[in-house]
Amino acid sequence: MIEDLFSGGEEGAKRSLEEIKEKILHYEDAFYKIMTLSEDEVDYRIFRVMSKKLKEQLGEEANKIKERILEATYNYCTDTVNDVFKTYNNMQDKIMHDPINEKELVESK
Repeated sequence: MIEDLFSGGEEGAKRSLEEIKEKILHYEDAFYKIMTLSEDEVDYRIFRVMSKKLKEQLGEEANKIKERILEATYNYCTDTVNDVFKTYNNMQDKIMHDPINEKELVESK
C-alpha cells in the first residue's frame, strides 16, 4: 500500500497529497473506532466474549499502518528536499563558475 501511494499514481508517480492524507486519516479513524465502538467484554447467558486483547491488537495494527504511511511521507519529503538542494548546489556552481579564470589556467599550463 505504501509503495502504491508513493509510486503507483499516474505513470508511476507519487499520489496526490490529498490521497495520502485521506489514507492517514482513514487509519487514524479506524484506530479510534476500534477502541471506542467495541466493548472489552460481552456477557451472554451461557458464555462471555472477552474482546479486549483483540481490540487492542486491531487498534495497534491500524496505528502501525498510519505510522508507516507517515514515515514514508517523511522519507519522501526528505529525499525531495535533498534532491532540490543538490540541484540548487549544481546550478549555483554553474552560475558562479568564472570561465575567464579557467581559460587563463588552461593557457598557463
